[in-house]
Amino acid sequence: MKPLTGWNVSQTPSLVTDVAGCLLAALGARVTRPQTSQDSAREAVLNRCKHQPNEADPPPDIAFTHEAHFDRARGGQTHVLVTPYGVSGPANDRPASDLTLFCASGIARMLTG
Repeated sequence: MKPLTGWNVSQTPSLVTDVAGCLLAALGARVTRPQTSQDSAREAVLNRCKHQPNEADPPPDIAFTHEAHFDRARGGQTHVLVTPYGVSGPANDRPASDLTLFCASGIARMLTG
């Protein structure tokens, strides 16, 4: 049995939320994501287990949004805002690129010794 069976999750389109939604779908959640015309091959793989939103869907329990799309989330549900360093705290205004996040995660240190 998958632990998130019965959960309804909505997400906005972005690479960050696509990865999170893919993980939730693998754990059994029903994930809805609107399709965009710019979906790449990588996004197609990440979104293969997701559904298109329609009017008959039950209201989502959780909404995953990327920081640039926070205004798209609806009220009455749990909002998960995916940001590199959070929305408050000492590091919230740090720049985030692939390189800075790679180094901040500790993986660079493990690979270089």
